[in-house]
Amino acid sequence: MILNFSSYHFKILALALCLGIVPTSVLGGILIFDNLNSNTSKLENELVLSTTNAANGYSEWIFEHVRQLEGISSDKQLISETNHMINSDENSPEHFFANFNLETKIGSELEKNPNFLEILICDTDGNVFFTSDISLPNVSQKNESHFQNALSGKIGISDVFLANKSLKNKFGVYENNLPTMLISSPIIGDVGIIGVLTARVDLSSPSSFSFAELDYRSVDSYVVNDENYFVATPKFLETELQKPELKLLASNPLSGEIIDIIQNYNDKGTNVNLIGYSNYNGDEVIGSIFPIEGTDMLYVVEINKNEAFIDIIQLQIFLYSSIGVLFSLIVSISLYFTSNLVTPIKKLKDVTHKVTEGNLDVVIDTKGKGEIHDLSDSFSSMVSSLKESRSLQAQAESKYRNLYEKSPALHRTVNTEGIILDCNESYAKRFGIPKNEIVGTSIFEHVSPEHTEYMKSVFEDWKNSGNVFDTEIWFKTKDGEKFPGLISVNNLYDTNGKLIGSNTLIQDISDFYKTLEAQEERKNVEQEMQQVKHLNKQKDEFLSIVSHELRTPLIPIKGNCEILLDKNFADQLTDDQRKFVESIVSNSKRLDVLIDKILLAQKLDLNKYQFSMSDVNATNLINDIFQSYNSLMKQKNIQFVNSIKDIPKVFCDENALHEVLTNLINNATEFVPPENGMIEVGANTKDGMVEFFVKDNGIGISKEKQERIFDKFYQLDSTHTRTHGGLGLGLAICQKLVKGMDGNIRVMSEEGKGTTFYFSLRSNV
Repeated sequence: MILNFSSYHFKILALALCLGIVPTSVLGGILIFDNLNSNTSKLENELVLSTTNAANGYSEWIFEHVRQLEGISSDKQLISETNHMINSDENSPEHFFANFNLETKIGSELEKNPNFLEILICDTDGNVFFTSDISLPNVSQKNESHFQNALSGKIGISDVFLANKSLKNKFGVYENNLPTMLISSPIIGDVGIIGVLTARVDLSSPSSFSFAELDYRSVDSYVVNDENYFVATPKFLETELQKPELKLLASNPLSGEIIDIIQNYNDKGTNVNLIGYSNYNGDEVIGSIFPIEGTDMLYVVEINKNEAFIDIIQLQIFLYSSIGVLFSLIVSISLYFTSNLVTPIKKLKDVTHKVTEGNLDVVIDTKGKGEIHDLSDSFSSMVSSLKESRSLQAQAESKYRNLYEKSPALHRTVNTEGIILDCNESYAKRFGIPKNEIVGTSIFEHVSPEHTEYMKSVFEDWKNSGNVFDTEIWFKTKDGEKFPGLISVNNLYDTNGKLIGSNTLIQDISDFYKTLEAQEERKNVEQEMQQVKHLNKQKDEFLSIVSHELRTPLIPIKGNCEILLDKNFADQLTDDQRKFVESIVSNSKRLDVLIDKILLAQKLDLNKYQFSMSDVNATNLINDIFQSYNSLMKQKNIQFVNSIKDIPKVFCDENALHEVLTNLINNATEFVPPENGMIEVGANTKDGMVEFFVKDNGIGISKEKQERIFDKFYQLDSTHTRTHGGLGLGLAICQKLVKGMDGNIRVMSEEGKGTTFYFSLRSNV
């Protein structure tokens, strides 16, 4: 068998051999990196576990003392003796014995708890009245945070600090500058917290927990407070200070800056630094840091970086060497096959890229033999077919575009989100918007507001069913014109048969509606003309009757009665005759008022009443009305109450306001009981309005009758036996006057419990 070195099979075989070497190299690299990651992860886990365990041990040591102190503070004897000392005189025997018993009790507790250097008892004001030390301190604990926490019923723990006096350590030796903290617990008696028990804890040598332990010669651990001072001394600290606690900052001796792992701690659990930083001796280390629960202190564990990463460094050297050898081998093989395999494929790729960009006039080199030649020949045939297809597509698209653009109907193309992708000239012209401003907008922007919701439901139905045909929608043009249209859609689908949009046809049916509206308007005009003629006739007849038949006779009647009551004739009349004449005059005036009301109601109905609007002092107006009605109310034995307050001026017609108030007051006098009647008038301000009210304790109005109370000529009692006068115009006039002044009126009433009329007008504020 003769090998053909130009065969594509041979080239693929050679490439496969090359690719076999690469995966092997990659797999080796992956195994090496996995080992690297495993060692790094192990180192990180060791640091985290060691730091966490050590910090938790330190925290547990502190909270063990908290629990011991809680046990002491809850001791019944201590509570009782503390209560005696607080509530007894300092010089009394009771105070002395209580102090003695406390010394005995506290001494016993100090023997059990050697890390308690001193125990204090304070009252709730922070004053120390007992101490296990030689003398009482004269410093109040009131403002200390641990004391305040204890007063609130919780355990209080202070920051770590150096004691300002010599204290006996757990070995019984007095020592200066001991690192210490205070723990406070509430002393709770029968009536609540009666005092605070405070213990001073020796932090110089905690013994109830283990320091960090790792299998490294250079492992070191220490504790710092929130000000970055050492609390527990590091293992390798090089300093001349005998006791560096709380005196030496955890800082780099060269730069003076706080150690990096402490400075960058973010208060979120354990932080690990495997990159490396300079420690308190200037050595390059890695480390981890963890907060000690319940305190402001941090626990730090560190390892010399060179010792920690010695195995990883060796692995990295091996890895880099292996990669270098593999890289050289792969480059050599690749260079060998580039000219025979890569170059022809690259040329074909360049041609493909040009075709993708739309250039179908490319020249494809089909020289040579083998599979690459066959592929190039097939690709050339495909390009020729594409050129022919593009020509046919361009012709079809041109025909469709002409039909779409020149159609007199309104056409638009939308996607499934309701966004307009295209429209024809007729659509843009009808809506009065340039085509470039229409494209990209929502179809709902072109719908009349009152039909928007309906259009949305039609759109959702189309997306679900794919069918819309001759559905009527009202549209809105750019200048606000509204017109009706019938919409039908032709759906658009992608190659997978998924609905992606539609071509929508809109038929403008404005002319049809205009024809219907013209016919309907003609009918309405004819009907309205008939009604106007009829109303005008009734109005003329009514005004004629009122002016001639009612008012004309009143003039001579009133005139003759006034003559009879004149002093020249008064002596010729008997007392009964004078009463009859006065009754005629009174009823004439009453009839005159009724005629005025009828005429006023007629003016209001015909919108001929001229409102003279101005800022009116409603307070003075109501006071004047109140004064004018006082004598009448006394005659009728009615309690008349003026509840008016100092209110702002009202923007209204003063005469109309006077008419409304007097009508409501007169109406109320008709329905209050003959004995113990009461009428109240007043006003209040609310939301820029002045609300007036007229309230009575009369017979009340039923719910059914309240609905018609403001109807013209409506009477609560329309029977022939009714005892109340009037034509039923007063409340109708009130309503029209109030509405004419841009206000509103309402009634609240319950049968047998009286009635209140409210009406509101605008204030000038």
